[in-house]
Amino acid sequence: MIFRTGQGWQTTTADLALILFLVVTAAGTGVRADRPQRVQRPATVAAPTPLAGVYRSGDSETLTAWLSAQAIDDRQVATVLVRHDGTAMAQSMERGLAYLAEIDAAGREGRLVLEQGASEEILVLLTYDESQEPGTALADG
Repeated sequence: MIFRTGQGWQTTTADLALILFLVVTAAGTGVRADRPQRVQRPATVAAPTPLAGVYRSGDSETLTAWLSAQAIDDRQVATVLVRHDGTAMAQSMERGLAYLAEIDAAGREGRLVLEQGASEEILVLLTYDESQEPGTALADG
């Protein structure tokens, strides 16, 4: 004799799938029910200014004078951003390398970035860099 309880195999499977989903979700959060959750607080650190300054190639003062007026910090990196219109890329690169030589003569870390744009422009961005060695993120990966 077979007794029917009014519950088919589909309902039982759905119930088991729901239970499995809840167990996996609870395990994924890493929170155990037998102990209270601790709140992780970051250590208090004075946040540096992310952007220390911007120098444009058309400014009245020279790059060397501008760099000497900026505070010296070993965490800062001077990025020479050269935008060119694509017609005179070699000349734009030479001007960027000249700016990079001025930065090096001022005793600062520097890097050169070329990008093609609608107009020609040279910017020097003095920023705080998180990496210890600038420009090695692709080589390390």
